[in-house]
Amino acid sequence: MRRRRHTAVIIVTLCLVLGLSWAALAEGEESQYPPVGEIIIEGYNRVDKSVIEKAITETKVGEPVNEDKIRSDLQAIANTGYFFDVKANFAEGPKGLAVIFTVVENPVVTKVDVVNDVLPITELRRYMTTRPGRVLNLEELRQDIQILVQKSFEDYGIPVRVHDVVLNEAGEVRIIINETRVADVIIEGNNKTQDYVIARELKIEPGDVLDMNVLNQGLRRVLMLGYFDEVARDLQDTDDPDKVNLVVTVTERKTGVFTGGAGYSSTEGFIGYVDVADQNFLGRGQQVNIRWEFGQKRNYYNVGFFEPYLNENGLFMGFNVYNRLSRDRIRHLDDGSEQKYDYHRTGGDVTLGQPVTEHTKASLRLKIENYENTTSEGVTLEQGNLRTLRLQTVTNTTDHPFFPTTGIRNVLSAELGGYFLGGDSDFTKYQADLSKYMQVGSNGQTLAVRVHTGFINGDAPPQELFFVGGSETVRGYRFGDFTGEKTITINGEYRFPITDIIHGVVFVDTGNAWDRSERMSLSDLHTGYGVGVRLDTPIGVLRIDYGIGEEGGQAYFSLGQAF
Repeated sequence: MRRRRHTAVIIVTLCLVLGLSWAALAEGEESQYPPVGEIIIEGYNRVDKSVIEKAITETKVGEPVNEDKIRSDLQAIANTGYFFDVKANFAEGPKGLAVIFTVVENPVVTKVDVVNDVLPITELRRYMTTRPGRVLNLEELRQDIQILVQKSFEDYGIPVRVHDVVLNEAGEVRIIINETRVADVIIEGNNKTQDYVIARELKIEPGDVLDMNVLNQGLRRVLMLGYFDEVARDLQDTDDPDKVNLVVTVTERKTGVFTGGAGYSSTEGFIGYVDVADQNFLGRGQQVNIRWEFGQKRNYYNVGFFEPYLNENGLFMGFNVYNRLSRDRIRHLDDGSEQKYDYHRTGGDVTLGQPVTEHTKASLRLKIENYENTTSEGVTLEQGNLRTLRLQTVTNTTDHPFFPTTGIRNVLSAELGGYFLGGDSDFTKYQADLSKYMQVGSNGQTLAVRVHTGFINGDAPPQELFFVGGSETVRGYRFGDFTGEKTITINGEYRFPITDIIHGVVFVDTGNAWDRSERMSLSDLHTGYGVGVRLDTPIGVLRIDYGIGEEGGQAYFSLGQAF
């Protein structure tokens, strides 16, 4: 943005009043101007005489009178900033020709007012040297004005223009500052997304003071929606020097998918899926997803909806309805044998939440689920009704929704099952998922670290236990190789771009899960390591990893980052 600066130009008229004309000082063509016999300073009162003496560097006792040198010294005295008027006269004295510099001091400052609409003047005034009780110094005042403009932008993100500076004989100083305001907000490049979806994230309206901190936060929120590849802004001048047009230009990415597939698995037979989803449904910022997975041993469906703005304060709501049937699953028994069973879940959840700070959101989720696990012979292993209420906070300061290079993402949750909610299981479940992203080197190289821990008190059903192993926890192992009521996993990834849409990953994972009666120990952690690729595709980030664990390697195909 082109910053407008107002420079207060204070013109001090330097009067050179000569008691004797230059012609009179010279007695003929061959004669020289008479030498300076002495230098006299008059008119100073509160300003120390040494300030004036230090400014007089050209005119010297014993040297011929020189008009240019006297004018230079007059200018130097004026440049000290303390004087309203400066003059030079000549007089005959006992030591010869005397050069008399006469000054008229500026008034003593009695009051300093900085007039504006939003800036904290008390904070800004501490940078100023112009204060009551001191002789007004015009040079210091000029520097103070520059500092006010500079600090308004650096400390508070607000570009300003000094509209006027008023001085009077009583020593009152009044500095009038005009903050730059937004004349209009213009949104461009959004072919699908509605203007209001972007505008509500910007939180800047016509007439608002242009606060660059608020603007940058708004641009980040727009990018973090995940609807755009690029978000740029431009500030355009208007006919009013104190107003600009804010132009926000976005480059939309594909947010809707309609995919399907079918295949044959040696373990599950014929399988297939249909997936219809849009993270920006009808350009309104709503999320809709419908997924159906089918096959000889599975039948899953899930229908979900999310509304990010129920009101202008950002109250959000979402729900999911699902049915999950999986046949011939295998569980490992304590005696080392395996048992096949059918896994069936039917239920749904409703979430209601609200932003609590710029980077933190809190939500409550109510989940109701019926579950049943039966053997292939029809024997019921577990059956019941699950009702839980989860309180969760998400703090996200990352700089990108898909490929973050800086910031944190912390998820804390406490979930209550049963008790006054009803259901067949009474338990509490606590989790902390902490991720940090650090830029290393250049070109988007990133070190990403995550720590996840959790524990369960009470009688939780099997599906609520912690499952460690697989693409989301410890790669190099199968999903759920380690289960229990307590868990800790640690993940580290070094991420680097290969092309604009292909990123490489080197990772190390470690973790485990323990039963409630077991002691958690870092020596029990299981470690995996490997490499992966991330593809930025129209349907999202495609993740391909190969992890090596204690018993060999495994490949994983998933959507989205591991964390």
